[in-house]
Amino acid sequence: METQKKDSMVFYRSFYEALKNLPDEVKAEIYDAVFSFGLDFKEPAFKNAIAESMFKLIKPQIEANNKRYFNGKQPKNKQKESKAVANENVNENVNVNENVNDLVSIETSNNLNKRKLGKSIEQRFEDFRNSLVELMTDLKYKNIPKQTFKQFFDYWTEKNTTGKKMRFEMEKVFNIERRLNNWMRMDKTFDKKTSTATRGEVQDAVKNAFAEKLKNTINYEQ
Repeated sequence: METQKKDSMVFYRSFYEALKNLPDEVKAEIYDAVFSFGLDFKEPAFKNAIAESMFKLIKPQIEANNKRYFNGKQPKNKQKESKAVANENVNENVNVNENVNDLVSIETSNNLNKRKLGKSIEQRFEDFRNSLVELMTDLKYKNIPKQTFKQFFDYWTEKNTTGKKMRFEMEKVFNIERRLNNWMRMDKTFDKKTSTATRGEVQDAVKNAFAEKLKNTINYEQ
């Protein structure tokens, strides 16, 4: 305590009332003791017994104030503790919000899937058409004849025997742009002048040939 000092302290009216009628020399000694102990934390030495007795009555209050001062001397630690608690609360709230957002996203996704599955075949037909029209506006397809797009469209939107699904919906994976690019590459193996087969038939033939080759390969390895 001796090495520390305060810039201010509380001097109560009760101190003033208790000391005001004492002799000036006694009063001065008590005042000096009060401020020395309250500001510089120094234990006073008394010459006058009355001054010492009066100080002993005042000292507990000054000690209590000094204790509060030292408890508040480390505000950063308390702030850090408070901040840590606040951060934990914030993090918990963030985690809860993220979980809620995840649930919302999942729910939204499921609802979208339900709506997609709930579409009529006519609506799905139009969706496919719109996707293809969007591709037609891409500059890399600007030189592709519209007839080619029509053939591609007619082939992949062909309905099954029940009329509930189209050909592209029966594929495990279907990326319309990749399928269109593959369709373009089929032109290299398809000659309109020498064949009456449709592109779809050629594509089916190629797929069947690949499946047969794969089957033979598996049988051979077995």
